[in-house]
Amino acid sequence: MTTCQSHLKYHLPEAARVDWGLERWWKHINAQVYHFYPGRIVGRVIDVGCGVGAMSLLVAQDPAVSYVLGLDVSPQAIEAAERFKAQRRETKVEFRVADFTIPTTLPAESFDSAMSFHTLEHIYPEDLSQFMANLYSVLKEDATALISIPYLRSYCDPGHRSFFDEDSLCDLFTTHGFMAEEVFSNYNRWKMTSYNRKVLTGLFRKGEKQ
Repeated sequence: MTTCQSHLKYHLPEAARVDWGLERWWKHINAQVYHFYPGRIVGRVIDVGCGVGAMSLLVAQDPAVSYVLGLDVSPQAIEAAERFKAQRRETKVEFRVADFTIPTTLPAESFDSAMSFHTLEHIYPEDLSQFMANLYSVLKEDATALISIPYLRSYCDPGHRSFFDEDSLCDLFTTHGFMAEEVFSNYNRWKMTSYNRKVLTGLFRKGEKQ
């Protein structure tokens, strides 16, 4: 099975959520993570593994965000994202089908911020290095990257291929030129009493590669 096929298994069920309103997405744990870091996701933003585009569209509501590029390997997910975008008449967001586990054609240092929600766990371990190289390449110096994924195997999903705790997520990013500002796994921080699956979140800043 290829990385693309594995990722598609994750995204196809998500396409149905295009009918969710933005108000409902604001209550999703991804939105809670984003709101915990006001002022950190700004300027030109890349959303890697955007799925149906809900977080791209939510972040675009911030006046400090000038442009959002949402990428996903699934054409079906991007099709759903485009429908969601049309419903919202959002002009700051662009969606593209793209595989971030092969060398990117995006211009170097073209984004001020990056975010990726529930994507890294769908990447095969042997593809993580290219994913990280792409992320490092497209971000400007000192750019922020906000990452949120399941903690280890806290989600029962057959499409998951990589598993992280605080140390391994931190190691992945610092090995590829990022500085860790915060990495933690306390889901109670998001004040979601009905959410009983442990989430791992990391806030990183692009530094100089050693």
